[in-house]
Amino acid sequence: MNKHQRSWLAFANSKVCRHANAIHDKGFINWGMKDNFHFSVGDIIYLFVSNERRVMFQMEVIAENCPREDQYYWVIDAPNDRTYKLLLRKEYNGEELNESVLEKNGFKGGGSIQNPTYKNERLLSYIESVFDKVEFALIGLPTLANRPILYVDLFSGRYVSTRIGHEVFNLDKNPVDGRYYGYCPAYGNVSISELGARPLEESISGVIVVYTKKMIGSSDRELIAFCDNATIHRKGIYDDNLQRTIEENGEKSVCSFAIESDTLFNLSGLDEKFVIHVADYSTWMFRQQRFYKGTYPKLDDKIISYIEAYLKKEESEDDLSYQEAIQDITLDDEDNFKVLLSGKNKMKALYLFTHRCYSRFTYPGGLVFSFKL
Repeated sequence: MNKHQRSWLAFANSKVCRHANAIHDKGFINWGMKDNFHFSVGDIIYLFVSNERRVMFQMEVIAENCPREDQYYWVIDAPNDRTYKLLLRKEYNGEELNESVLEKNGFKGGGSIQNPTYKNERLLSYIESVFDKVEFALIGLPTLANRPILYVDLFSGRYVSTRIGHEVFNLDKNPVDGRYYGYCPAYGNVSISELGARPLEESISGVIVVYTKKMIGSSDRELIAFCDNATIHRKGIYDDNLQRTIEENGEKSVCSFAIESDTLFNLSGLDEKFVIHVADYSTWMFRQQRFYKGTYPKLDDKIISYIEAYLKKEESEDDLSYQEAIQDITLDDEDNFKVLLSGKNKMKALYLFTHRCYSRFTYPGGLVFSFKL
């Protein structure tokens, strides 16, 4: 262990938050910053999970003073607090860290770690010795082919007659936080068990969302947008702060959302779109305005192939833009590195990141760069 790191043992109370689910889905959790303990970036946190009665995870503190991002895994109302961000390093599923074994090595029960502690050196040394035999966890999304898919048909049903509906904002970047929030017709809720969610989970991440629209003069659908990594909620969420408001029957109505994503690829402007010919599958396939991966396996394969090709093309174009952007950059820009990272010219920042050495730099927002040539 690096001599500057400190190891801690912390109690993950499953009656308060489903920490294990959050770690498995997201690869990290947030831990509230308190006055009675102080983590440092680089510290190692071992999590004793209450409903499993064992130490399951080795986490690393990678940032501090972060907004909470794991609200949806909380059993009670999640606090709106500042947090440490803990990244999964390793997971242990054997029997050497069960509570009964830990007690033989100095563990005094869950009550002794209601606040994280670093003082039980004997116990922490034993836990560390067990994790030393475990491979590092590889955190990442499944390949596109292995992700669940939610197909959503927009601007049909009731929308046809009223020209208004909660899906009007689905393809728009939210003005408040720059993310994408989508209503799932009809009626807003989603059967996320069809996407692989466990019975007690209220959301599932890593979902491909395919948005379609009925073609003029035909029952066929065209693909108008997709998200390659969305979070889908079991029940529609109403949030006044997101400015998703429409007027219905003379009154303002907040549009719910069950889909949220950091990115969305809008294909509406493409001359040649991917077309779903309903006669190849079922003339009733869009009757409920949504269906799930596995309903039409041949369509799933075609959609995945199309999205893979589209993303590969996008990546190639981004690389070309990067190459063009750095042609006139000189190392004199090094003095402006902090300014570039704040967003004025991120292409220049990326170039400097690639070609120069900065021992450790933190810019507003908490992101830390530590690297050398």
